[in-house]
Amino acid sequence: MLFHLKPKAMEQKLCFDCGAVIKGRRDKKFCDDFCRNAHYNKQHCDEVLLIRNIHNILRKNRRILESLLPQRQQKTRLLLQKLIDTGFSIKYHTHIELNRLGSPRYFCYEYGYQKVGEEVIIFKKEEKLAA
Repeated sequence: MLFHLKPKAMEQKLCFDCGAVIKGRRDKKFCDDFCRNAHYNKQHCDEVLLIRNIHNILRKNRRILESLLPQRQQKTRLLLQKLIDTGFSIKYHTHIELNRLGSPRYFCYEYGYQKVGEEVIIFKKEEKLAA
């Protein structure tokens, strides 16, 4: 016995990005790779932009600390205002460690500084990588 079923009216799925009719698999959400990437980029652009901007500030801070530390010297001392005048953003750092006395030492990757009154001590932390 053969049954003749009427095919259900095909629901037309529309692309999440451009709204074009999608052809192909049932679970397809985008008409092509361009729309899929464009949709993803729209969803995440604010987040990516924020992270990129913060990372650029951290890299700039690191370059400034590196440039202010004379070669072959363990540390140097200068006025906090001079550090800020170079474009250093005191608000951004990668991590904080406490010294033996409990004073905070701020780091931009391996370069750090410690506030001492109106001055800062700039230094490079030498870490041995585990093999």
